[in-house]
Amino acid sequence: MYLLHFEPVHPSEEYVQRRNARQLRVSQYEQIHIRLGNARLLLAAVAVVMAWASFRAHDLSPWWLAAPVAAFVGLASYHTRILRARELAQRAAEFYEKGLARVEDRWANSGETGQRFDNPHHVYAADLDLFGNSSLFQLLSTARTRMGEDTLAEWLLSPAPVERVHERHAAVNELRDQLDLREDLAVLGEDVGVGVHPAALSQWAESSNRMKPLWIRWLAPCLAALAVAAAVVWAVWDLATPLVLIVVIEAVLTYMLKKPLEEVLHGAEHAFRDLALLSGVLARMESQKFQAPRLQALQCDLLSGGVPSSQAIARLRTLVDRINSRHNIFVRIIDAPLMYSVQVAFAAERWRRAHGSALRLWVNAIGQIEALLSLATYSFEHPSDPFPEFSGGAASFVAEDLRSQQRKYLWRDTDSAGQRFQYVGQEHAAARRWDECCTGDGGSARSGPPPSADSNTSGSQYSRERFPAGGQFPFLCRDHPAASNLRFRRQRSAPDVSTG
Repeated sequence: MYLLHFEPVHPSEEYVQRRNARQLRVSQYEQIHIRLGNARLLLAAVAVVMAWASFRAHDLSPWWLAAPVAAFVGLASYHTRILRARELAQRAAEFYEKGLARVEDRWANSGETGQRFDNPHHVYAADLDLFGNSSLFQLLSTARTRMGEDTLAEWLLSPAPVERVHERHAAVNELRDQLDLREDLAVLGEDVGVGVHPAALSQWAESSNRMKPLWIRWLAPCLAALAVAAAVVWAVWDLATPLVLIVVIEAVLTYMLKKPLEEVLHGAEHAFRDLALLSGVLARMESQKFQAPRLQALQCDLLSGGVPSSQAIARLRTLVDRINSRHNIFVRIIDAPLMYSVQVAFAAERWRRAHGSALRLWVNAIGQIEALLSLATYSFEHPSDPFPEFSGGAASFVAEDLRSQQRKYLWRDTDSAGQRFQYVGQEHAAARRWDECCTGDGGSARSGPPPSADSNTSGSQYSRERFPAGGQFPFLCRDHPAASNLRFRRQRSAPDVSTG
């Protein structure tokens, strides 16, 4: 990372500086919190004394009580904001503390393990320890939403075209130093955990219209207005018949819509969770200015519904609050005469028609940006790790200086007879042990000193190594000194051994 004057700054130094600043902010908010608590107690005591002077001693007018009550309410509101700011500062300090743990290699067994993505039949997931405690996913993932985790896991489990990989590299390169963006995302939501259930939310948003017939949508508010007017008639002229008739009609209509009401309002409990987090993440992504083409394209997806996605999700959150308010005792009383549940259900249907088709695009865009941010975090914290370079020609894999040992392994396809492994280095005994481990039931790989880097090995004993048909073979032998640092398996088809 580079700051002013282009002076290089180590990630741990930047994290320590920011963590200390956030911890100082927490201390400041804590002091304000204590002062406000004492001030509220003082106002409460003053209100009690004034109440005694007003109602007991009759020395003051009761209207004087409005002053301490108003001051107490205003102070309580400000106190709530201070407590929220203190909580956000604490989350930010924890965010940088976790970053320090990753930089200092203290991250094991902390964070999301990604165990739900583990597939024991995957060709390399188990050998590379992609998921679980102390896994690659646990090291990389900093996503706040489940779609961010889903996307990162998908990228780890499946390959991508080289062009798409280059696009991701450009995006990661831009996001690498965006610490403020990553901190803002880390402190969003009601808690610091991973939230949002994209599958349930998308399924609910893309469901067909359940609230039929549509003419009830217009009749419901009219009946609610008539019910209010009938209640006034009852109160003024003591005539309850109009109100009773209207409530009976509303009850019949509500009973007709009982099943669709249940599907719309109660059919997806997980879908409506963590909408505040999702709205906050969308708003922060919309406000960020990106330069990388891939990031700009994903940001455009967030505006594809005609309105900013954060605003649409905020409206859905308001609807969910109204749905949840149906459990309030007061709302239960007015639910039937005002057809409250019916009107809220029709409002939810209107939201689905307006934004349901775009929701999946929004969550997919957020998932990809969060996955890129996870990779960018690793890139920032490990500046010496370069991007892989891709070249044309035969498939090859080159690994240098494994475990600080001066050795180099090169694997490439030679012909249909199988694999050829080249070893360039000094430790011939280790190479022989490794060659012996690369044998299968269909033949054996001979041992001996490995060829030099510039020797012609075609037709030699190393170009006809055989492996079991349809089996798996270890790229590095588990007994090899480098095996503990780099291991994976690769599925191979049956080689043609007719010429061997």
